[in-house]
Amino acid sequence: MIKVEIDEGSGFCFGVVTAIHKAEEELAKGETLYCLGDIVHNSREVDRLKTMGLITINREEFKKLRNAKVLLRAHGRLTLLPAKTI
Repeated sequence: MIKVEIDEGSGFCFGVVTAIHKAEEELAKGETLYCLGDIVHNSREVDRLKTMGLITINREEFKKLRNAKVLLRAHGRLTLLPAKTI
C-alpha cells in the first residue's frame, strides 16, 4: 500500500487565491460577475463560485458583453482574448 502525505502548506498559489478572493468580494456586492473561462483548474471551486453567482463565459460570449465586469482567469490564456484587447 502506498501512503500519500499532503503538506500543510499545499493549496492554491498566490495568484489563484487572489483571483478567488476578488471574485468573492465582487459577488458579495450582489453584482453580476463574469469569468473568461474557469477561474481555476478545480471543479469544486468553480462550482462553489458558480453557486455564489459567478458566470463562466467563453470567447464568443465575451465579445458580446458591454459594460460588464469580467474576471480573467488566474492561470491566464491570452489566446482567448482578441489581439486588440491585450
